[in-house]
Amino acid sequence: MKPSCLEALRDALINTADKSVKLASLGDSVQSQDISNDILLDGYCRIHTFSEEKKEDWIADPLPTIPAAKALGCRPDQVRNARVLQLSGCNIRCWYCFVDDSNLSPKSPKSRFFAISEIIDTLMLQSQNPFVLDLSGGNSALLPEWTLWTVQYVKDKNYKNIYIWTDDNLDSVYTRY
Repeated sequence: MKPSCLEALRDALINTADKSVKLASLGDSVQSQDISNDILLDGYCRIHTFSEEKKEDWIADPLPTIPAAKALGCRPDQVRNARVLQLSGCNIRCWYCFVDDSNLSPKSPKSRFFAISEIIDTLMLQSQNPFVLDLSGGNSALLPEWTLWTVQYVKDKNYKNIYIWTDDNLDSVYTRY
């Protein structure tokens, strides 16, 4: 039986045998023009500075800074610079999304598979300070394993300074359980 479009997209983004996911390259994307901090993981991870302060054109948002600081036992200013990973695929195209359309296709030559261990170990080498790891869109709910594998790997390695955060629009059945 031929897989549905959603199943085909999911299959193109995940390799369950080696626990890897396909990430979008950010270095030469349209959004790179808005990235003021370093791009890590050979161009596949950006740093986003969260702020819980109210902006002139935006609401006050304590997420993920305040819960991350509480969980990691540090001050909010120590975890504002989150490491953001973006899947190279999405099935929804939210109106507020800032990810380039070219980065939302697993067929993009700018995307590549990364094992969870490679992602976490590389980011740990690049920062000994507490940080938020934001598993972001595309649609992270397409791959619930991504979050579970990441949490399990961090737990198995006994890494204490990572707070895992997922960005999702809560459209998925996976978020109900």
